[in-house]
Amino acid sequence: MKHFTFTFFFALAFCFLFSHAIAGNDSKREEKKARLRHKLVDDLISERLSLEEIEQRKRQLLSSLYDLNVQMKKVNKEKTKLVDEMLVAQNKNNRITRIIEGLESQIRVERDKLKIQLRGVIQLADQGTLRLVFSNKNSDELDRNMKFLKILIGQNYKGIKEYQKLVAAHTNQKKALKVVIERLGALKEKIKGKEDFILARQVEKKDIITRMEKKRRQQIDTIGELREQTISVLDTRVGVDAKLAELLQTSFFEYRGNLFPPVSGNVAQDFGLIKDETFNIAMSSKGIYYETTPSEKVKAVFSGVVEFVGKLKSFGQTIILSHGDHYYSVYGNLKSVEVTPGDKIEARQVLASVGNSSLEFATGMYFEIRHFSEPENPNLWLRTYSKEEIP
Repeated sequence: MKHFTFTFFFALAFCFLFSHAIAGNDSKREEKKARLRHKLVDDLISERLSLEEIEQRKRQLLSSLYDLNVQMKKVNKEKTKLVDEMLVAQNKNNRITRIIEGLESQIRVERDKLKIQLRGVIQLADQGTLRLVFSNKNSDELDRNMKFLKILIGQNYKGIKEYQKLVAAHTNQKKALKVVIERLGALKEKIKGKEDFILARQVEKKDIITRMEKKRRQQIDTIGELREQTISVLDTRVGVDAKLAELLQTSFFEYRGNLFPPVSGNVAQDFGLIKDETFNIAMSSKGIYYETTPSEKVKAVFSGVVEFVGKLKSFGQTIILSHGDHYYSVYGNLKSVEVTPGDKIEARQVLASVGNSSLEFATGMYFEIRHFSEPENPNLWLRTYSKEEIP
């Protein structure tokens, strides 16, 4: 009996110690899991903050790149004006050169005539005629004879002198033009230096933006992996707080290039610089205008919160959704609005119907995507789908 009692208590103690050890191990595993979960959440927050810094830096670089483009346009205008001035100066120089060549040709003709006349005078001298001309009894006869000689050769000599004066004047003009052309050439080199400098800066900033975009994509992949790891270590028995739930949701920026368009319709006006053929002016379109059927429903491109509902100048009845991380989608030219500010919206939820025809386009709606206040090209965010694929 004593042996049985001892065995019983020994087994009971063993079971107690064993269960306590198991509980201790479970507790350690839970603690380890909790530490891992906290680390993953911290890493997730850190990566998202780092991604936001990249986006901010990218916006600054894009703004700087825009300023460089403005400077380049200014330099190109200066260059065009300078080229025009150089062409005018060179054309004037060519014209003066042709005039000088013509005058020099006339001088050669007059010199040839003078040579012929002088040769004739010499022949007259050989024949004794010149002695007759200069045989004089008094000064009056000498003057008369000198006038005769002057009439004989003076006309050509005078012409040569006049031509030489014109050549000298035009040569001075040519020298002055040469100075102008040299100055314009130096200015052209200076402008080229500016152009090369701005071009190098543009290339440099574009390279930085390309590298940042590559890093951005890598961080988006890292965030996705961290999110999956965090979900795998969550205790399903304990509720998830709102902040963590927000962190674990897929972000708007991760859907770049994969969003459904807000309506099924044709693009009547695209994003970017457009030219008005009627008034011959260039304008910047910050979004896309879709032409649709009058009954078309406008749907949210992504989940978010309604930030604004109301009328805006040029947009008409407008809805603005916030998608987090400072991303917004804008829907304009609407009617029959079905949401109010503060509403939480799911992706593809109906927001309103398309509005009436505008003066420029058929019935449809206007759409923008903005990061902070800067418009982004919606074509980079939307994926091309057939009408049958769009939910």
